Amino acid sequence: MTEVRLGIVPLRPLTIPDLLRGSVDAVRRHPGALLGVGFGVAVSAELAAWALLAVAEPSPLLENLVRLGVAGLVGIVLAAVVNVVVPRAVFGHATSARLALRTGASALPALVGVTVLTGLLIGGLGALGLLTTKLGPLGLVLALPLLVGVLYLSVALMLAPSAAVIERVSPVAALRRSQALVHEGTGGWWRVFVVALIASVAGVALRAPTLMLFEAISGGSALAESLGSVLVATVVSPWTMALHALLYIDARSGVEGIDGLWRTAG
Repeated sequence: MTEVRLGIVPLRPLTIPDLLRGSVDAVRRHPGALLGVGFGVAVSAELAAWALLAVAEPSPLLENLVRLGVAGLVGIVLAAVVNVVVPRAVFGHATSARLALRTGASALPALVGVTVLTGLLIGGLGALGLLTTKLGPLGLVLALPLLVGVLYLSVALMLAPSAAVIERVSPVAALRRSQALVHEGTGGWWRVFVVALIASVAGVALRAPTLMLFEAISGGSALAESLGSVLVATVVSPWTMALHALLYIDARSGVEGIDGLWRTAG
């Protein structure tokens, strides 16, 4: 049987190697839209963080909040761009950085909502679990289901950014859509978990040596740390998000067929 392939992945249920190769191919074929935008957003966010920290009273809490905000901003913009580029790349369409930004811009409010709601759900559950562990042995027992809930939600809500951008739905609808697709798609929750675990391990394997190298070269300066963060955001984040977008496409195609995605990508 002849395999149909128009772009970065074949048009059939995708294996894990298909997903990994396709995400790399998405970045390789669209360096301007993915690496270029990733670099520009990461640099802009780092400069904004430096300016804010320079005028504000320095404190570890403030620095952590600023860094969290920087990561969130980079993630939101990249999610908008990646989820325009990847569906089109599946069907062989090239996408410029300008087109990706213009098309993805209208989904930014929904992505902000998805980011905030996901953070509140997972962060709140995780914080409650950690507080519960302070109660002693009984607290550890009570904390276990909460921490399991954190793991479950981290996977179940992983496709929400793709749903928000591609389907143009509200943040709450995107979270519900993600949970449904994760469970109904090929392999269900466990398959998404395995792919996410591979991406996390690969991300750490790339991120840690990069940050250590910059720190060793500079003697631990803040500038080197920022440069390392920019490099990681430029390369690792677009690849990870492309992988998540392909997971969404595979899950949705398995549940509904390819027609709706074809119209969206066109």
